[in-house]
Amino acid sequence: MQHFIGTYECKADEKGRIMLPVSLKKQLSDKLKNGFVIKRAVFNSCLELYPLKEWDELNSFPHPLKSPSCGAEALRCPAKH
Repeated sequence: MQHFIGTYECKADEKGRIMLPVSLKKQLSDKLKNGFVIKRAVFNSCLELYPLKEWDELNSFPHPLKSPSCGAEALRCPAKH
């Protein structure tokens, strides 16, 4: 898992799309080529980005706090072919 410390300001356009800053895209391009998930952080006012493989691994086993009605929102972005 790769961690980044810093602040990246992004604004959503009228269709709700966000553009990742170029500096961040360069660092993540290899990890995100197979798709990714963006979700709202639970304890911080930020978004979390997971490569699809890591997201699937995190969600492949039962977790005591995981509940389908917990209200968590995630945006799944599959890779384009």
